[in-house]
Amino acid sequence: MRKALFLGLFIMFSIATVQAQKFNWGLKAGLNVSSLTGDIENTKSLAGFNAGLFSEIKVLKLLAIQPEVVYSTQGTAFDDFEGHSVESLKLDYINVPVLAKLYIFNLVYLEAGPQMGFLMNAKQGSADVKDTIEDTDLAIAAGLGVSFADKFRANGRVNFGTTDIDKSEDADVKSMTIQIGAAYIF
Repeated sequence: MRKALFLGLFIMFSIATVQAQKFNWGLKAGLNVSSLTGDIENTKSLAGFNAGLFSEIKVLKLLAIQPEVVYSTQGTAFDDFEGHSVESLKLDYINVPVLAKLYIFNLVYLEAGPQMGFLMNAKQGSADVKDTIEDTDLAIAAGLGVSFADKFRANGRVNFGTTDIDKSEDADVKSMTIQIGAAYIF
C-alpha cells in the first residue's frame, strides 16, 4: 500500500514538474511607435504603448508557441506642409498574436506569427472616426528577444499590417507598429 501511494505521489509530482516546465504565463508592457502606410500622405510616427498577458507553451526544447492578449495604442500623426504635427489618428486595439518562438543559445529567441487586431476606439483629433476604420486588422509579427534570469524578458517586434483598414473604396491603408517591451514570467 505504501509503495503504491509513494509511486502515485511520485508520478503526480513528476507530471506536475513536467507541465510546469512546458507552460509559463506572464505580463508584458512596452512602447509602440506606429504609423500608417499606403494611400495616405503627410504622416509621421505616433508614440503609444502596449500591455497585456501572454503564455508560453514549450513544444520542443528550443521551440515554443506564445499566444498573447494585448491592449495596443496605434495610429499616425499628420503633418502640415511645413512638417509640424497638426493632429493625429489614434487607434486602440486588442491584439491577439500567436507566435512561434525559436530559442537560440537558450537566452536569445526569434519570434514570428500572425496577429489579429480588434478595433476598440478610433479618434482623429477629438472626432470619433471608428465607423471609417475596419473592425479587424490582420498583421504579421516578427521580432527578437532576450531572456534574463528565467523571469524577465526584453524584446523588439514589428507588426506589419496586411489588411486595408480604411473602409473607403479610394484608399488602401495599412498599419505598421514597432514595439519595444519587457515581460515578467510568473
